[in-house]
Amino acid sequence: MRSRRMWLVLALLTAPAGWCVCESAGADGLDPSREIVQYAHRAWTKRDGLPQNTVGAIAQTPDGYMWFGTVEGLSRFDGMAFRNFNVRNTPHLLMNYISALCVARDSTLYIGNYGGTILRSRNGTIRPLAGPNDLEQLMIRDLVEDRQGNIWATSTNGLILIKGDSIRKVYTMADGLPLHMVNAVCETSRGSLLVATPAGIWIRNGDCFEPWMKGPDTKTKLGYGFEFATPHVLGAVPTQLLCDRDGSLWIGTADRGLFVYRQGTLTPLGEGAVPLDSHILRLYQDSRGSVWIGTAKRGLYRFADGRFTSFNSEDGLSGNEVMSLFEDREGNLWAGVSTAGVNRFTNSRFTTFRVGSNVIENMVWSVGEDPKGRIVVSTAAGTLFAYETKRFLPAPEYSKQVMGVASAYLRDRSGAFWITGSGGLVRYAGSSSKHLASGNFTGVAEDPYGRLWFPSPEGIFVYDHGRLTRVEIGKSKIQYSARQIIFDKKGNLWLATRSHGVGRVHVPPPAAGPLAIDTSDIHWVSRGRAKTPAWILTMSLDSLGGLWVTTMGAGLMCVRGDSVKTITSNEGLPEEFIYTALPDDKGSLWFPSNNGVYRARTDDLYALLDGARETVPFEPFGLSDGIYSDEFNGGYQASALKGSDGRLWFPTTAGVVMVDPAKMPTNRVPPAVVIERVKVNNIEGVAASGITYPPGAGDLEFHFMGLSFTAPERVRYRYLLEGFNRQWIEAGDRRDAFYTNIPPGTYRFRVQAANSNGVWNEAGTAIAFTLRPHY
Repeated sequence: MRSRRMWLVLALLTAPAGWCVCESAGADGLDPSREIVQYAHRAWTKRDGLPQNTVGAIAQTPDGYMWFGTVEGLSRFDGMAFRNFNVRNTPHLLMNYISALCVARDSTLYIGNYGGTILRSRNGTIRPLAGPNDLEQLMIRDLVEDRQGNIWATSTNGLILIKGDSIRKVYTMADGLPLHMVNAVCETSRGSLLVATPAGIWIRNGDCFEPWMKGPDTKTKLGYGFEFATPHVLGAVPTQLLCDRDGSLWIGTADRGLFVYRQGTLTPLGEGAVPLDSHILRLYQDSRGSVWIGTAKRGLYRFADGRFTSFNSEDGLSGNEVMSLFEDREGNLWAGVSTAGVNRFTNSRFTTFRVGSNVIENMVWSVGEDPKGRIVVSTAAGTLFAYETKRFLPAPEYSKQVMGVASAYLRDRSGAFWITGSGGLVRYAGSSSKHLASGNFTGVAEDPYGRLWFPSPEGIFVYDHGRLTRVEIGKSKIQYSARQIIFDKKGNLWLATRSHGVGRVHVPPPAAGPLAIDTSDIHWVSRGRAKTPAWILTMSLDSLGGLWVTTMGAGLMCVRGDSVKTITSNEGLPEEFIYTALPDDKGSLWFPSNNGVYRARTDDLYALLDGARETVPFEPFGLSDGIYSDEFNGGYQASALKGSDGRLWFPTTAGVVMVDPAKMPTNRVPPAVVIERVKVNNIEGVAASGITYPPGAGDLEFHFMGLSFTAPERVRYRYLLEGFNRQWIEAGDRRDAFYTNIPPGTYRFRVQAANSNGVWNEAGTAIAFTLRPHY
């Protein structure tokens, strides 16, 4: 049993034969023009399968797996699940505290722990490195590869040089270092090796080390007993080094913030960069050139486009002590946090903004834009929030007047700002505000003459020249079920009612006396092919003049002139309960629902309406796209917003969601594909080519995985058993294949995977094997 257990552990820690290693060419990396809060962000903790919540090291092996070093062992992540390794199930792993990880250019995974042991995983084996016997006295802090392929390990008791499978030397004070403790190491663009110690930065010269930038003197509180007087006295304890691609050296310190050494000049970046009391634990440069700074108590900082920005627990980071940083092959950034798991940032298409501090405040019901250009949202708690810089903050200037949930927002031609909702009708003009009426006002619209129209269960009201009056519409009760009013380019008023359909009427110009509409002048449009009664929810106009009407369960209607047609599931509509239809500036309409949001090209919709096609492709977006909750809210006029900058905003049950149709990033990196398990005749096989299996019933199982971390839930698969299948079998998101009664012979099982943007790894992976016949 021990040999079988040993084989299983090694097979999980190393690459099975037959997998495809995909290069990272095509990865775009995190867009530096975005604010950090605009990246999609997610965190994983012990609750999700990590062995422990302190993640001090991160790496990715060429097969595509992510690896995390924690206090309770090593964890391998495939995007969906964690596989954990510790002293109980992994030979040679003598301590669970994994403090450092490094994948060398020859695909070797080096593993360091806080007990001094360094292990090497390659070609199906994992074992400690050969070397001195007293390494258990060291605490490994980091592992770095230089351009010659040497691995350098920093520790509390020296700098360790590793070549291949052995430790060649441990550099200490006997070799010129001022102290045994080494905090960090980096290689400059000229190939020089710099080493950070508590006493400053030393440089390697042959097999010795010499002072390069000296550190604190005897007057410092750290008191290491060194006295230096050079042009480049750092005056602080360097904790991290980063030799960036521009030739600059970034220096993180314990209590003086961040320094940069560029072209012979040492510059303290001061409080404007990272607060001076921020103990810097990690420096990292991503593929787009952004420099990321992990701190001990203030979260994550980034330097990009000439400025520093931050992201901490108030913004959604799982914790404020950032211990490790790593960019994967798709350009996603990972941040390991002490006691709070691992965080991933990705260039997803959507960004979710948390609004309040509890569930009810994050239940957002409507979204608008105020005269200052701020995005304003109304929550189930009856509180309004406004977007300020990078987060939503309470907006008391609105909340103190709007008592209840807002349903519509409008800035009229005079510059006044209107908010309507369950708490009544409020008008804001400059610094003054006025609550004009109580009751439930469900919408607001401005007509060609500058009058404001407000539908409500109490009738339709008009505000004109400072007076709010009810519109007379005969004795019809239809006016009391009005939900929304909209004016088209011809000045026609469109009226959406709860259950009586949609009507159009030309409103009279201002005149003496009360405003009245004759019910006989209202032209009612039918509900097309809708066979069941349904509430009308919202109306919206596209750039071509089409009026789109959403319903609660009867599909989507489009009104053009006197023609109305309904789109249902028969024509490809994914949901027949749609909150609203929102046109963007890129020729598409967006449809939020209780199961995510959908997008369709306006040209495709019109081709359907004109009979030129039978169905329309609707592109779905959900949890994998950076949306925290795919349950959207709405049914009001303000169920969605296109801001003045073209970005779209949607309310959800877990905050407000933003997408920029002009910047829809595409993941161009195909997933790496691995075959993780093989079963032959219900016996565990080997995920490697060249195996001959004994006679049996011909029952086969293959379990595989496409490794994409941008949206792992949406990876798709297809497979083929050469020698048996004639064409590829589309498996969707299923990660296994089953065959029965396969006759003896030689076969080759192939599998391919596509990422969430439909980019296929067409090379995929394969294993060849033989089923031996009975004799």
